[in-house]
Amino acid sequence: MIEGPAQAVGLAVEPQLTAQLVQEADREPGGLALLAAALQDIGLAAGDDRTLQLACYREVVGGLAGVLSTRAERGLALLGDEGPAALPHVFAHLVHIDPETGAATRRRAPLAQWPADSAERRLIDCFARDADRPQDAVRLLVCDRGRGGEPTVEVAHEALLREWPRLTAWIRTQREALIRRDEVLRDAARWDARGRPDTLLAHPDVVAEVRAKFAEAGLWDELCGDDRVAYFLARDDFADLRDLTLGAFERCGTAGAAAALPQVLWLTATGRTWETRAAFGRWAIAQAPALTDWLRAGLAAVLNLLGQDDALPWHQRRPGIGDLLAALGDDRPGVGLGADGLPDLAWVEIAAADRPLRIARYPITTAQYQAFIDAPDYKHPDWWQEGYLGPTPGDPRWTPPNRPRVNVAWVEALAFCRWLTARYQAAGLIGADTLVRLPTEAEWENAAGGPDGRDYPWGTGYRVGYANVDERYDQTGPHKLDQTTAVGLYPQGVSPAGLLDCAGNVWEWCLNKYENPADTDTKGEAARAVRGGSWNYDPANARVVSRYRNVPSVRNDTVGFRVVCACPIPLITDLLNTEH
Repeated sequence: MIEGPAQAVGLAVEPQLTAQLVQEADREPGGLALLAAALQDIGLAAGDDRTLQLACYREVVGGLAGVLSTRAERGLALLGDEGPAALPHVFAHLVHIDPETGAATRRRAPLAQWPADSAERRLIDCFARDADRPQDAVRLLVCDRGRGGEPTVEVAHEALLREWPRLTAWIRTQREALIRRDEVLRDAARWDARGRPDTLLAHPDVVAEVRAKFAEAGLWDELCGDDRVAYFLARDDFADLRDLTLGAFERCGTAGAAAALPQVLWLTATGRTWETRAAFGRWAIAQAPALTDWLRAGLAAVLNLLGQDDALPWHQRRPGIGDLLAALGDDRPGVGLGADGLPDLAWVEIAAADRPLRIARYPITTAQYQAFIDAPDYKHPDWWQEGYLGPTPGDPRWTPPNRPRVNVAWVEALAFCRWLTARYQAAGLIGADTLVRLPTEAEWENAAGGPDGRDYPWGTGYRVGYANVDERYDQTGPHKLDQTTAVGLYPQGVSPAGLLDCAGNVWEWCLNKYENPADTDTKGEAARAVRGGSWNYDPANARVVSRYRNVPSVRNDTVGFRVVCACPIPLITDLLNTEH
């Protein structure tokens, strides 16, 4: 096994060397190949000496560790500067770390995962080949075929993982990444098998940390090639949204709206910020119109689902659904602005005994209120008649343009109404005897509940998932979003007249004073009524008859407003003067 091959080329082998080599080879998988490599390197080190000696093996060659590390460094030298850079990108896939013991063992990898013309493939070829000259031989990797016939590569001698200082140092620094790789593969497969629930996703900070470790170890390119891992470790990042959605569109884009639903489900997951979705939307609209249309078709299918009995699985997605809709262009009537730049309100006719009345289908949205803020005459004194001369607007808290505008004081809502009245009259959209104003409580209640005195816009009793309220407060249901949603995302909560968001989402300012509902005089600091409940109030507050109040000058992130279009309301003082 040792002496015969040596004698065949005219070399003698010291008995002590034979014993040492046999002992070391017996401990290693692939021992025969390792012996051949050791004999070859001892012969090179011996030079003109025709006897291979144990001292030379230990002191010059460096023993087994020397054979392996010498050959490995020899291979890197043959590759030049690209060798050290390619090393981690190859061995990251050829090393497995036992999570219990921390021991490094070899693993087989498909050769196809490295491009044929890459530095990594050149390293594999160099480390696996039989060189024409003994001094160029490396032979530390083995290329073979797997069970399915696909080309594979693995480490020839597991001792390399322990004895090559450069590699052992790298393994030591990347040990956690190598362990986590197998954990992530297992967790991503489990997440996928269970329908990809949000509850099994890691915290964004953990995702960022793990991905950074994988990138440093040269593992990420391989891992993200697995669709399950790519989605499981996706960040709140424009590039991730773009690349994964492009991939999904290339696979399923011709299959219609139903095929877009899984991607819409992922894009609307919790943990995505509005800024990221907005950046994605701007890119999609400008650069990928076919993809944009595909996603919009998927969103249309989701909006249809929200009006059906199986809407509950999508409940926690509603903030994301609205935000994605806004990012891709929410063109629903009554939500945004018209071509003239004015708020485009969807009016609903309401039967009223004393005067014709139309009321907006939705609360005023952030985009619609922003048109007032951005108007050159925002501070015009005609709008501000209660002593507030165009104050600096409040923070909307949530900036998606299709959400109801909050942090608007009652006096600011009045100013918006006066401004919009003037704009609509100038555009010929309403007559000179018609105003846009806040509804009275009686008008609001009639529009929200209809003539039959129902508890909620949909009928008797609260129904789980029908409104954006805090269902957990009184254990009515499991839902609590802790934020507003885009208007119109609770179609099951529609009122008899066709209004949406009358229950939950935001309280809505009414024109009249809380203590005296008949008094609609805008002067004074008396509390004004709000109706409808809000995202952080319990279902009882979302009943049609529930009332609450707020000071006219106070802003709150639970309060917005809806407007009516009607004739002016005679004030109590005007009525008294008429009677006298």
